[in-house]
Amino acid sequence: MMISLLTMLALSANGISTAPSSIEHQRQTLAAAKQSFDDAAKIGSRDPDAARRGYQNAANNFESLIDSGVENGKLYYNLGNTYVRLGKIGKAIACYRRAERLSPGDANLVENLRFARSLQQDRIAQPATVDALRYLLFWHYGLPLNLRAWAGASAYIALWLLLAIGLYFRPRPTALKWATASCALVAVSLAASVAFDLYAGHASRAGVLTADSVILRKGNGDSYEPRFDYRFSDGVEFTVDEPPRGDWIHVRLADGKDGWIRRDQAELI
Repeated sequence: MMISLLTMLALSANGISTAPSSIEHQRQTLAAAKQSFDDAAKIGSRDPDAARRGYQNAANNFESLIDSGVENGKLYYNLGNTYVRLGKIGKAIACYRRAERLSPGDANLVENLRFARSLQQDRIAQPATVDALRYLLFWHYGLPLNLRAWAGASAYIALWLLLAIGLYFRPRPTALKWATASCALVAVSLAASVAFDLYAGHASRAGVLTADSVILRKGNGDSYEPRFDYRFSDGVEFTVDEPPRGDWIHVRLADGKDGWIRRDQAELI
């Protein structure tokens, strides 16, 4: 799992200072992070403790770049790689999922996210109906949002072009009718897909556990009883569909289990 060099810091795109001293400091921080990661990778098998310190130093430097306002897919990807080496699976998954939003369709990112999820101890099975729905709507779940939006807009434009062409044919050829209907179906389906994701993004928020032995409680406090006779491990993913209550958030797992956890036991994406 080799770390990749950021080709750009995307400074101006994120509205942060582009003063030469600021840019130079961020470049030095990036170089230090990469060097720490590479050095740790070289000594990992000979001196695990020193390697861990190197990976932690790399993570600290990547995090400082994010704290300074730098945000792009490669940065989160590299930080995710570092957390995998540190064994912090939840933090790695959170970084990869943030990177997904900024760099959709990146093959290396998809593979590393799959690998990080395979390291997660708990196997939260989705209901069979959810799996069937994901199979039937593979284009909705398998294509990134921006690609669906672009394809839907293209189908919408093509639809109007075909309708305009149809005005010159009486009767319209069967092939033209089928092409028009197909564009209409694609445009409507993709528009609904994009609208659903945008609504879901406002109605709920994804997250991942970053602590081990997490108890899902019946209410927002340690005084409430556990909802399940089981402690969930680092890396379990969930959604949050209601406002937090103090330092507690209500989470729902993929299999429908729900409960309250402390906010510091997870990261929201």
